Amino acid sequence: MYFKNLKEALQDPDQVTQLRLDNASVFDNAILQFKNLEYLEFWGDINGPCLQELPAEIGMLTKLKGLRLTLNELRSLPETLIQLTNLEELSLLGNKFTTLPNFLSKFKHLTKLNLRHNPLKELPQVILNMPGLKYLELGNTQLKALPSAMSNLSQLEELVIEWNNIEDIPYFPALKILKWGSIESVGYFLTKLPKNIGTLTNLERLDLYGNRITHLNEELGNLQKLTTLHLGSNALDHFPEVISNLPNLQRLELSNNRISHLPTEINQLKNLVTLSLDNNRITELPEEDLLKLEKLGQLGIANNGIKDKKLRRMPSVLKGTAGMPYETRYFMYQLALEYRTSFTVEDVPLLWEALYFSTALVRIKALGFLHALIGSKVPLVLTDKAELVFLGKFKLKVKEVSQQMKELGWKISKKHTASTTHVVIGEKPKITWNELQELEVQYWFEEDIRHYLQENTDLYLLKPTQEDYTTQLRSLLLSNDGANVKLALEMMQNGGVPPILMTDLYMVAHLEEEKNRKLARLLFTQNADNLTLQLITQTYAFNKGDVVTLKGYLKDIEAKYPALDLNIIKKFIKVKREIDLDE
Repeated sequence: MYFKNLKEALQDPDQVTQLRLDNASVFDNAILQFKNLEYLEFWGDINGPCLQELPAEIGMLTKLKGLRLTLNELRSLPETLIQLTNLEELSLLGNKFTTLPNFLSKFKHLTKLNLRHNPLKELPQVILNMPGLKYLELGNTQLKALPSAMSNLSQLEELVIEWNNIEDIPYFPALKILKWGSIESVGYFLTKLPKNIGTLTNLERLDLYGNRITHLNEELGNLQKLTTLHLGSNALDHFPEVISNLPNLQRLELSNNRISHLPTEINQLKNLVTLSLDNNRITELPEEDLLKLEKLGQLGIANNGIKDKKLRRMPSVLKGTAGMPYETRYFMYQLALEYRTSFTVEDVPLLWEALYFSTALVRIKALGFLHALIGSKVPLVLTDKAELVFLGKFKLKVKEVSQQMKELGWKISKKHTASTTHVVIGEKPKITWNELQELEVQYWFEEDIRHYLQENTDLYLLKPTQEDYTTQLRSLLLSNDGANVKLALEMMQNGGVPPILMTDLYMVAHLEEEKNRKLARLLFTQNADNLTLQLITQTYAFNKGDVVTLKGYLKDIEAKYPALDLNIIKKFIKVKREIDLDE
């Protein structure tokens, strides 16, 4: 079990396998009670408590596999450490070591050694006698060179030598990861790569960020297994052609350089997934060449000189089409950027795919073209035998539409069945085009439903009684669908405003979207009598009144003016102030 508190860990010492102690200035011998301890960490504080030395007793923790002594002031290690025969990882990050003891070569299982941020002016000789190392961290250690004898580290897979004044690198037969970055503040950086970089043929990741590299050697092309190349924050003024010869490259980081254009040869990087070009001087993009990189899904082009708004949309198009064949990507790209404005029935399957695209712009455009291609070609007549299925995402509130349609005898199902007669299609419909073709149905779209409900107003015509008419108008006014609200306002504009709906109208004038508020305000001022106007505005004016005061006021007007709908006034106050006026 893992602990960060010594007192808690001591409650059951046998269960403790991992322990981290922060800001400890001494080694507490109570730690020796943890007979099953496998990982021990001491994290010091640069400006506070930390270990000055490690006691000989640490050799008693014979099951230790990992010992991490981070940000302390250690200068030496006790020889009893040799008793930790199971040690696999030793981290001395941020200490005061200038050399290392020879007995470290006795650790047969040690594979990870971290010496970052120690004042090593030369590589400790003992490291050359540790052929089992797989990970070696030498970052920010004041080293100026690496001896050629380091080639003896035949199993080394990851080497970190960043923030040092090192210009050449020995041959490492098994090396997979090399981190050779820099930052301006340290004053050390590469201007070019050593010629023997091409001998590291097993390299899979090469980090060279923060240097001053102006060009890349042709020998880099020998690194055929390279999957990640990080050249961010360098001095490249062009896209290095040799990169196009790295067929397995998946991630390419070129941000913060001076690159002005991308060559067409970039289309050779068939496995590229991520391409970062932020903060360069690129004004154009080779659109077709980038679309041919079928796996490319992440493209960074921020802070360049690209003025074309359509080109700036390319990252979102690539993200949405990653993994698609070139022909499909090209189709989606044209659709997203409005390069293509006419389609045929043969394009319907691809337009259908676009309904699932991550960019809303593409989905909306695809819906429009699908409507033109497969939308209803006959009058939209529904009978009481109609069964509608809504597939996808809609702006319309399906529940609201469902309630209205029930009055016409239409049935709405959540899933399509054998009795389905009409399918209403929206964005992300969760059905393939092939599945939809198998249904013998009439295709509708959201706009068809909108227009049908607005044009076929039999449902909302004046009923024999004023009460029925008022109820229907109120239902529309309080709907969550702006189209229904608009319809109610237009009906009142033509047929008059029932006095009992004045409060509802006042709510719409203040709460609805702008295009409906304007008409609602006009209708309210034209039709409200002075008494109604005074009562409603006085109620609204209680913006700082407490609930008790409001309740008392409402009781008074309920007694004096029984014709007013008090529930609507309550609802109005709740919406504006989020307080509960119910008893």
